[in-house]
Amino acid sequence: MKQMQNQRNDAGITLVALIITIIILVILAAVSISAVYNSKIVDYAVNGATDYAGEAVKENEIMSGTESLIDSTVKKIEDILGGKTPPEELEKGPNGKTLVTELINIQGSKVEAEDRLGNLITVPKGFKYKEGEIAEKGVVIEDGEGNQFVWVPVSNINHDGTGKIKRENGTEVEITLGRYTFDTYTGAVNTTAGTYQYAVNYADETVLEGYYKELKDYRESNNRAAKNLKGFIDSTNENKGYYIARYEASYGSGTSVSDWKPLSKVSTTISASSMSYTKGTLWNCNVTQPYAAKICQNMYSENVNSDLVNSYGWDTAIIFIQEMEDNDYSIKKDGKPGIKNTGETGDTVCNIFDMGGNIEEFTTEFSSYSSKSCCVKRGASKRLRRIYYQFS
Repeated sequence: MKQMQNQRNDAGITLVALIITIIILVILAAVSISAVYNSKIVDYAVNGATDYAGEAVKENEIMSGTESLIDSTVKKIEDILGGKTPPEELEKGPNGKTLVTELINIQGSKVEAEDRLGNLITVPKGFKYKEGEIAEKGVVIEDGEGNQFVWVPVSNINHDGTGKIKRENGTEVEITLGRYTFDTYTGAVNTTAGTYQYAVNYADETVLEGYYKELKDYRESNNRAAKNLKGFIDSTNENKGYYIARYEASYGSGTSVSDWKPLSKVSTTISASSMSYTKGTLWNCNVTQPYAAKICQNMYSENVNSDLVNSYGWDTAIIFIQEMEDNDYSIKKDGKPGIKNTGETGDTVCNIFDMGGNIEEFTTEFSSYSSKSCCVKRGASKRLRRIYYQFS
């Protein structure tokens, strides 16, 4: 009985304590609520929520403007890198076209630019400016794989007499796209034989009493014609110039003539008798003129047309060099036998290497002269040959 009584007393004490605790909490709650209202804490909270909402709207507006700015900046950078359109920020030349020296990224479309003297220089899609500030020194462009080409400006094509090439010393010269005959010993243009410009039909045009001509069609056994001679001439007319390979052509890739591709880079390997199929090896006597033409035509499949150099392209490049350097260049040689790597002949003019020295060059021109082989060769009179090609 005593034990049971004690339990009832414990329970009673606990219940009373609970009731007292509840009463105290109610009093404290009432006091707290009163204090909150009297101190305007609720007002502050309400106002704070309103202010936060307003600031959030402002922040969203700022972020939206920032995103728009970022998007436009990214778009501008993409345009510059992609070369879609020369941006207004790029420096302009004397005639208002973009300076060619500004086009240091691969271009997304063909760009009509100019050098700092105002000479027109067209940069094809897929290429960028590499070096050479003015046409006189040889403006160099480069594709994405490092192949390089030099701009040969033409001033008065179509005989309209317009547009001369400006030189750094203030003089101007005319460079006419054409076929020329050069004196054997001095390299000067042979004025007795005459200077030969293109005819209306662009094919089977003869000089030197019919011994040399550009063929109408491809002759598999001995001489391949230009892929599109009229197209080359029309393109040069439109762009006021064309490109010629900066270096002697070297092996790039491929296992047969159907997929061989050349390089226009500094050569790294010399093979004096046959192709080693090592990248950078100079092409030589292992390649016939028909193979040389096909290899050059394989180099590009879009944006530009590549081909073995034709008589117009070779002769006019010599005229360009002679006019810019004030010398008779066409028979310049290093005078030493044997095949050499790029630059070893010391023959570099207007940023074009080994044009007169080192190894012979095939062209698309045909020869019926009795002491000549059917395909015409230019440059050094060595037993080995190189390939040249240009855009059209």
